[in-house]
Amino acid sequence: MDDVKDEFEKNYIPLDLDTILRQKSPIQYLVETQPVSEQGLETFIDILVHSDLEDNKKVSLLNEAIAYLDSKGHYSFKLHSLLSE
Repeated sequence: MDDVKDEFEKNYIPLDLDTILRQKSPIQYLVETQPVSEQGLETFIDILVHSDLEDNKKVSLLNEAIAYLDSKGHYSFKLHSLLSE
């Protein structure tokens, strides 16, 4: 996770990853507090899924992101394929 945080800081992405991940519904918190596009959310989740985050947390974030995007009418082939891995 330190690598992910370093990349966010290096690229001036103003996200407090620890705060987001501590939330009961991290994706809902993220989309309500940050201007994030559907593609941005996909990329964010893709990065986290390929990090050293705990597997159960990855699956939870992935499911929450897919549910959010599906509710917006945005089907993410990328995230659905990650779910089947």
